[in-house]
Amino acid sequence: MSLVQAPTSEFVGRQVELDRLGGLLAGGARLITLVGPGGIGKTRLVGEFVRRVHRARSHLVYWASLAELEGDCRATAQDVVQSAVCTFGGGSNYSADRAVLVLDNCEHLLGAVGPLIADLLAAAPGLTILATSREPIGWVDEYIVTVPPLSPVQSLELFRQRAELVGWVIPDDSQQLAVAARICRRVDHNPLFIRLAAARLRHQPPAMVLRELSGGADDKRLRWTHGARAGTEARHRGVYDVLAWSFALCGVREQLLLERLSVFAAGHQTDDGESPHRGIELDAVIAVCADDILPAGQIEHLLERLTERSLLSVHLTPAAMSWYLVESVQVFARDRLHHRDRAAAELLSARHRRYFCDKVAAGHVGWHSPADKSWIDSVGQEIRSAVEVSRPLPVPLPARTPSLWSELSQAERDVAVFAAAGWPNSAIAVRRHSSVRTVDAQVATIRQKLMIASRNEIARHIPEELAERVRHESERRPRRTSRVARYR
Repeated sequence: MSLVQAPTSEFVGRQVELDRLGGLLAGGARLITLVGPGGIGKTRLVGEFVRRVHRARSHLVYWASLAELEGDCRATAQDVVQSAVCTFGGGSNYSADRAVLVLDNCEHLLGAVGPLIADLLAAAPGLTILATSREPIGWVDEYIVTVPPLSPVQSLELFRQRAELVGWVIPDDSQQLAVAARICRRVDHNPLFIRLAAARLRHQPPAMVLRELSGGADDKRLRWTHGARAGTEARHRGVYDVLAWSFALCGVREQLLLERLSVFAAGHQTDDGESPHRGIELDAVIAVCADDILPAGQIEHLLERLTERSLLSVHLTPAAMSWYLVESVQVFARDRLHHRDRAAAELLSARHRRYFCDKVAAGHVGWHSPADKSWIDSVGQEIRSAVEVSRPLPVPLPARTPSLWSELSQAERDVAVFAAAGWPNSAIAVRRHSSVRTVDAQVATIRQKLMIASRNEIARHIPEELAERVRHESERRPRRTSRVARYR
C-alpha cells in the first residue's frame, strides 16, 4: 500500500509554497511547519508536496494524522508519532537515512507533540518532520511556512471547478465572473470557504449566495455546511466548525479580545500584498477594547497570540504594524460577542463609534489630498461597522436561548449527554453501536445548533432534568485506549 494517499480533489496554485518546501527539504531543514487559518489548505499543500517527493523516490514518506485525537490525550499522541517512526526502514529504491514524517493537524496537541518532535529529531539525524498547524510548534530551529489565501485568479478558478461539480457552469461572461469573484473575496479567498460557497449553488444562484455574504447581522455563512457526508472531517463541514475549532484552542482573554475586535471593520490584504485594507492600530484596540478584564498592558501580547493562532492577521512595515480580522472571522467573533452579553456588545460598539468620531473631528482640518480621502473612507467604514454591531440579531437572544436544546434530535441529545459526561467519541460510538465518523458528525452538529465553540461547552446546555444522568454516565466513563494511526 502506498505511504501517501492519493488526492481526493483538485489542487490549485501554491507553486511558490511548493518551491519553498522543496528548497527547505533539499537544504536539510529538520522541522518545517505549515501554519495558517483553518481551511486555508495546509493539509492539501503538504499532501501534494510529499506526493511529489514520493514519486521522486528521494525520501521515505510517512503520514500521521492527529486531527481526531483529543487535546488531553498525551499518551495517544505519543503512540501515533512513535508508531509512525518505528516503521522507518530501508526500501530497495530509497535512501534509508532520508525520511519525511508528516504530522498533520498539531495545533491542539502542541504540549504533547512539541517535546516528542525534539526527541525524534535528536534521535534520527536523517529525519525531516513536516507539520501542519494553526500555530507554530515552538522548536528552536523550526522553519515556518505561512500558507496564504489563494490569489483572486486562483480563487476564481477553484470556485468555477467546484461549481461545475454541483451542476452550475459559470461561463466566460464578465458579469457572472464578477459575481463569482466577489463571492471569493467575501470568503477571504479561503479554499475551504470557496468550496462551501460553491456547494450552496445546489440550492440557489451565485447572486443569492453573494447576498448571503452580507458581512452584517444577517450574514448566513455560519449556517453553511459542506453538504458532503463522506470525505470531510467534522471540523471542516462548515464555516462555523472551522472557526470554532480555532476559537476553542484560545485562552479566555484571547477569546474575549477576539470577540471585542469584531466591532472593527473587517480587513483584507490588498492584491498587491503591500498594504492591508483597513488595518487596526494598537492605540485604537486599547482605546476600544481595554478595561479591567483586559488591561491595556496585556493587549499587545494578546494580539500577538491571536496572530500566532491564525485568527488575526498582521501587516508589518519597516516602521509600524497593524492588525485586521478577515470577514469570516469577524462575523464569527461578532456572533460570539452578541451571545456572550448583548448589553456589553452595545457598550463596546458605542466606545468604538465614539473613538472614530473623535478622530474625524480632530482630523478634518487636513482633508485635502486623495490620501486624506482614503483615510476618511476608512474611518467612515469603522463607524458603519460600529452601527452594524449595534444592530439586533435576526432572532433576539432571550427568545433564542431556551430553544437551543430543543433543536437537537433525540439521537443528538443522547450523544450530548455522553459528551457532557466526558466520554470520548470513540467510546460513545461503541456504546451507541455506531461509527466514530457518525458520532464526530453528531458532535459537530450539536456544537453548531447550540452555537458553541468547543465540545467542553456542551455541559452548560444540559437541561436540569438530565443532570443526574450526566453525573451517572460520568462515573461510568471508560478509560481511554490508545489509538494508532499509521499510513503505510
